[in-house]
Amino acid sequence: MEQQELFGLLMELNAVMKDTNGIYHHITRYLGLSDCSFWILYLLRENSQEYTQASLCEPLSLSRQTVNSAIKSLEAEGYIRLEYSAGNRKSKVLYLTEKGQNFADQNIDQVMRAEMETLRQFSPEEQREFIRLNRKYANLLRLQTASMMNQNRKESP
Repeated sequence: MEQQELFGLLMELNAVMKDTNGIYHHITRYLGLSDCSFWILYLLRENSQEYTQASLCEPLSLSRQTVNSAIKSLEAEGYIRLEYSAGNRKSKVLYLTEKGQNFADQNIDQVMRAEMETLRQFSPEEQREFIRLNRKYANLLRLQTASMMNQNRKESP
């Protein structure tokens, strides 16, 4: 494939990714949340795993400072509470309050239903292929950028 054609595909892919990110950003604004606050509530809702501030950073791909600011905001709004977990007096675990649970029931679950309904529009084969190709792209991009960063590190004084 020609370089110009690949560049065109990259621009198209970037436009789709930005559009998707924009949809989520629009949702967060509608809900009166920051993007980070939305994704924290989403993660808390998505599974029963216990999250601390530190353990949220990796799945959100955000800095501790950004996550901490969102946690403080969610706590001030009464959506979450922080408690020390049994056997660990160093870090606090995030829990949804009753208000947070109600908010998640009415809003986060609605977003998840919209996401599932969107996936339902794909055939089962398309669903699996969509996930497979997105995972492949992320893994290959991670390898390419790691290689690039390692090369740049070697060349830097």
